[in-house]
Amino acid sequence: MIHFIITIGIWLFIIIGIFMILIALIKPISKLLIFLGILSLLVSGGIVYHRHTGSPWLPVTIPIGLIHKNDVIKYALIHSDLIDTCDVANRLGDDLNDPSNIQLMINPQTKHYVFNYHFRGKQIPVYAVYNKINSFDGKTIYDAYLIPVHKTNNIMYLETSGQTADSQIKATKYTGYTYNKLKNLYPSDGWIDSEHSDSSLHGYKNYDIQYY
Repeated sequence: MIHFIITIGIWLFIIIGIFMILIALIKPISKLLIFLGILSLLVSGGIVYHRHTGSPWLPVTIPIGLIHKNDVIKYALIHSDLIDTCDVANRLGDDLNDPSNIQLMINPQTKHYVFNYHFRGKQIPVYAVYNKINSFDGKTIYDAYLIPVHKTNNIMYLETSGQTADSQIKATKYTGYTYNKLKNLYPSDGWIDSEHSDSSLHGYKNYDIQYY
């Protein structure tokens, strides 16, 4: 309902802006009406742009989130299937002691682990954990787990490519974990595949979305 009202408001701004400019062009020309018409079109254009990109109108704060790196990883192991990466790596014969396999991204602005991520027109504070994948053609690619700090829109986690996540996760440093370390940190209430229905996993563009 709110989105419908906003859409109607945008169209009203556009119509009023065009109407003002047309009226202003009829002699005698009114510079004030032309200015107000252009201003109305600029405002409506700005609203459309911000709704499309999901970027905020005003500066926003970034939550601190969990302070200790191990607590963040344990949180990720509870709220995502990150632990499954260990089994996959083991089957593929990857080095289980490579600390670059699991990368907990550090926000360069705050030096903490939370990033504000824009998804479907909303801003979601997330922890970003990347999983390195050694592909068969020799190239290294990354899978990204984006785990909301809070229960937002009933989303448990987003999974996408590292390339997609990099468009918003502007990290230059990370804290690395080996697969063996990941298994050692796995908590007693950690993720178990059988406890999460496949019906709660949905695809959206370049993302997989796991809902509660």
